[in-house]
Amino acid sequence: MPENPLVPSGNRPGIVAGDEPATLFSDPDRLLRESAPLALERSAGLCHRGAGGRDACDWYHGVWQYFRILGVVATPWMQRRFYERVLGELAATGSHTRILVSGSSDYAMLALVLHAYALRGARPEVTVTDRCGTPLFLNRWYAERHEVRITTRVGDILAAGGGPYDVICTHSFLGNFPPQQRAELVSVWRALLRPGGKLVTINRIRPDSCGEVRFNAGQGEAFRERVLRAARALPVAIGIEARTLARWAEEYTSRYHSWPVGSAAELRALLEDNGFVVERLEPGPEAAPGPTGPSVAGAALRLEVVASRRP
Repeated sequence: MPENPLVPSGNRPGIVAGDEPATLFSDPDRLLRESAPLALERSAGLCHRGAGGRDACDWYHGVWQYFRILGVVATPWMQRRFYERVLGELAATGSHTRILVSGSSDYAMLALVLHAYALRGARPEVTVTDRCGTPLFLNRWYAERHEVRITTRVGDILAAGGGPYDVICTHSFLGNFPPQQRAELVSVWRALLRPGGKLVTINRIRPDSCGEVRFNAGQGEAFRERVLRAARALPVAIGIEARTLARWAEEYTSRYHSWPVGSAAELRALLEDNGFVVERLEPGPEAAPGPTGPSVAGAALRLEVVASRRP
């Protein structure tokens, strides 16, 4: 398949031209030209609305892949080496085939799981769960493009059933839950895993945060300008007018929020107090200096986490 002209290799976060090793799944960004318009279209009908139509998430899922094209948001592929190594080691055991992707903005995490297993000549049984139908649609679309069978389940992870799974894989997911809900989330993960099953994730740490975090005015304006600058720098038109991109950026930065984890000690205690043995909790490679703000592709402290479910 030809390279996506909307995503020059030098602008792909976490994907470097000529990087090895490669697999069929090692460059999901090449499909963004096809999937981004699909996400925008389908989000109007599929995105989670909440009770009474409140809390719609089309402002997020509808535009996320365009922001990926522009290289302005953080994705799991920015830390691909960690996932390649850890998931590859699990694939090599032959006993970690059933994988749950817990929460998904789009198909990036699925692609990374399939990639890491393919490096070891393995094909896992993947289930993707999310409360919104749009990322699940995108995961099915991606899987079908590669003739892979997956299972998707729509619903709140706190009420999830199924399993047992050998591995739960997720990325920067804890920040979607206020602190008072995190113990419940980790307990659900434990219940979904078999004894000895693994939790594999990376999570951002904000030592200076206390409570909910949003874009401040300066960060929001910087994000908007970065979106427009990136669009102007593409070798071909993105197909979206600048005023529309600006509106998307403004709505995204006005609505996006998270509840960051404050420290490595806090994260360790959360896991150990709720049924896990922490095997790895280390800072990932230092990110290049860049913009600040929740969810952006820029400098941030991120911890690499591997934990096992206690019996």
